[in-house]
Amino acid sequence: VAAADGEEAAVATAAAPPSLPRSPSSASTTTTVTDGASAAALAQRRIYKRDFQAALATFNAHPKKGVRALQAAGMLAPNDPAAVAAFLASTPGLDKAAVGEYLGERDEACLAVMHAYVDALDFSGATFDGALRSFLAGFRLPGEAQKIDRLVEKFAARFVACNPGAF
Repeated sequence: VAAADGEEAAVATAAAPPSLPRSPSSASTTTTVTDGASAAALAQRRIYKRDFQAALATFNAHPKKGVRALQAAGMLAPNDPAAVAAFLASTPGLDKAAVGEYLGERDEACLAVMHAYVDALDFSGATFDGALRSFLAGFRLPGEAQKIDRLVEKFAARFVACNPGAF
């Protein structure tokens, strides 16, 4: 039960609009609304969550369009590869195959996100196979060989940077 509450809190935190206070638990969102300000905030939060879920569905179908939709709606910082990488790494509900497709793209924005995504991982002291497993836990490798090559090459560079004496 504790894990389910934690997951609900994580989803509520990820789906809360930046201008609204984020609640530490889902229990606080079920309180009785007594004034107009609370009703407006609740309505705004519902709209934000609906829009966020729609953007996630768009991402799962078309990753680039989904990121653009999230950025256009102000749910994701534009021109910030680190923010997009953190979003891809920590948002529940994203299709792992779509994440892999996005990270494997060769356009400049996707490459910058992929570099930020991999650079955020810490492989210090990890064995090669353990580091590879943790790297691949966040997404599914795309089917195209060139995309796989880009991802694995960046993983290798990051692994060596974290473990200089490994090879």
